[in-house]
Amino acid sequence: TNPDPFSNQYGGVMIELSYSDYDLSDSDVDYNDGNISTNPMFVDEITYRIEAASPCTDLGSPDVQYNDFNGSRNDMGAYGGIWGVW
Repeated sequence: TNPDPFSNQYGGVMIELSYSDYDLSDSDVDYNDGNISTNPMFVDEITYRIEAASPCTDLGSPDVQYNDFNGSRNDMGAYGGIWGVW
């Protein structure tokens, strides 16, 4: 296992991670607020949609500008937020 995949691949670039579900550990990643490290419970690994019982449900950014189209807090991932129903 590579202990610092980002620094080896990107030349020491600092990456900031917020309100994300991650499966890595790297000294060049700044783990900000709202991160978790758990199984996201994808429906499948083709679309990467999360199951209704996923721990990523309603754990995206708490800023209301990112809320889901129904007004609830957005989900983590590509399908969260007002435009996340695609």
